[in-house]
Amino acid sequence: MGISAVVAKSFSYIFFRNSINIGLPLVVAKTLPDVSETGDTIEIDVVKGVVRNLSKGVEEKVPPYPEEILELIISGGLVEFIKRHGEPPWRVSTR
Repeated sequence: MGISAVVAKSFSYIFFRNSINIGLPLVVAKTLPDVSETGDTIEIDVVKGVVRNLSKGVEEKVPPYPEEILELIISGGLVEFIKRHGEPPWRVSTR
């Protein structure tokens, strides 16, 4: 659908987790959603923790993603990560 990421004031935990599992980054920003409009160009740096509305000239610092989540996103989600690398090292055993 052409969606690279979603920026909002909050997300439920299950939506956040499912989005990461399919490789879709979600960014929680407190002020950027209020100043953004349809058609604005948004730039997100999940490594540095910065979100910019280039159309409005607004920038907001956000918490950067942990390395494990970045690995999932870069791989294209959990399924693609497992296809390429096998089970993630941070997986918690249910046995």
